[in-house]
Amino acid sequence: GVLLIMPQGIGDAYEKWNIERIRKRAAQRSESNELQHLSAKPSKIAQINSTISGKSANISDAIMQPLRKLSAATEDKIANAKRKIKEIWNKIGLPAKLSSVIAVPKKSIQNKTPESMKNWLLSYKEKSPFGRQSPIASNHFFIFCTFILVIMAWNLPSVNTNTKILQIARLIVLVCIFTLLSMSLNMHTGMAGMTNFGVIFFAGIAAVTAGIVSAPSDLGGRGWEPWMAMVAGATIAGIAGWMLAYPTANLRMDYFAVVTISLGEILRIGLQAEPLLRAGVTSSAIGISKYKLPLSDWWKTGPNETVGGWLGLESAAPHVVLLAAISVVILLVVWGVLNRVYASPWGRILRSIREDEEVSQHHGHNVFMHKATALAAGAIIAGIGGIIWAWLNTSIWPDFLNPVRSTFLIWAAFIVGGKANDRGMFVGAFLIVILDFVFNVMVVARGDTDLAFHSVVSTIDDVFAWFVQDFGLNFWSQQSIDKPFPNGRITAELAYVKLALVGVVILAALRYAPKGLIPEVPFRPGEVVENGGEEQ
Repeated sequence: GVLLIMPQGIGDAYEKWNIERIRKRAAQRSESNELQHLSAKPSKIAQINSTISGKSANISDAIMQPLRKLSAATEDKIANAKRKIKEIWNKIGLPAKLSSVIAVPKKSIQNKTPESMKNWLLSYKEKSPFGRQSPIASNHFFIFCTFILVIMAWNLPSVNTNTKILQIARLIVLVCIFTLLSMSLNMHTGMAGMTNFGVIFFAGIAAVTAGIVSAPSDLGGRGWEPWMAMVAGATIAGIAGWMLAYPTANLRMDYFAVVTISLGEILRIGLQAEPLLRAGVTSSAIGISKYKLPLSDWWKTGPNETVGGWLGLESAAPHVVLLAAISVVILLVVWGVLNRVYASPWGRILRSIREDEEVSQHHGHNVFMHKATALAAGAIIAGIGGIIWAWLNTSIWPDFLNPVRSTFLIWAAFIVGGKANDRGMFVGAFLIVILDFVFNVMVVARGDTDLAFHSVVSTIDDVFAWFVQDFGLNFWSQQSIDKPFPNGRITAELAYVKLALVGVVILAALRYAPKGLIPEVPFRPGEVVENGGEEQ
């Protein structure tokens, strides 16, 4: 039995037991020593702390005692100064004089506020409980913004009456163009929820089509009338939008954006190199020019002289004045049609697709067909805007499709104005166009001290020169400054300053008005409307 329990013998088992007993005793001794060592540490730490605290108290007393004396002396001086000022103030007797002049009883101030005004404010708040997202407040704020922008546009500096009329006419045309392009983006992104970075593609393909078919037949064109060319260009843009829906309508938001922005670049590069996209030019291998302008022949037969007399011009009114009137009419027609469309059941379907495609599909709506229709309709609107832009420039070059000068500004107008609201598109486009005109004036004012904004441009140049020369030399060499500025004069490129300012405007809008200046006014059943009734 012993061999079964301890096969190696009793002696071996005893040795193992003895070794284990010695190990346990050694472990117990080490633990007791550590506890004694730790218990002795607090007393030493306390001694060190007391020594340090005593020395720090002595040091703080040595430092703070002069400071206390200085503070007390300073307080005495301040108190004496206050006392002297009070004595002088009382000698003058100004408080009594002012109190006799400006003291108005509280009741008289309250009486000056008409009771009707208070009632009107209360009723206005009741009618617009959601602020700018209420119908009444949205309309009123739109009128206010438009009024401010019109004043800014009218006060833009100009040399004489002729240049002022030309400036205002060109501004009106550009506002209409960018409003149409923003409305196209609003239909794609604001209503249907498709992030489109390729609005300029639809505008460009329509402008190129209209320019080629209306250019002289002996210079590679077809000689069509401008209105027929507009119909052809808008139709081609609509077909392109419809066909774009087939491979891209089911893509995610970011992939769809990449596809659309690449289309604009493809068209721009094609315009640079493709001979088939060349018409009306004789001295250049690229571009489209010499196409017919709308009603240009009729305008030259006499109306230009008459309108020039009405406007107080010294000569005949330029064609851009007629183009401004045409642009306004087209914008109003498109705006009215879109208002009816968005108020229709199809507009509500687009909003439902924007919010949740799957829910719309479960309710029996053909999401793909509605997206394709929205793409085609928005492309037609963008095409009309692109054709008017081509008429304004009287030529089409590859730089016409530059995304920095088109897509970026269109998106800025969309973000600043407010999605799903065409009034916001108008305000955003108006603001962006005015910024562009201001910087055009600044470019001219740089070399003329008599023009407005000259001091502003000089300040911008000084700040930029300080940043490049004084601050920047800590990071780059003098050679990197001499290369771009060989004449030694460091000036800012105002085109880039304009883009930076537009970026700041976008950031400010996203920070303080994330839904835009004039956001969407959603339908709320039973909402109080302007006529005092209720929406049903």
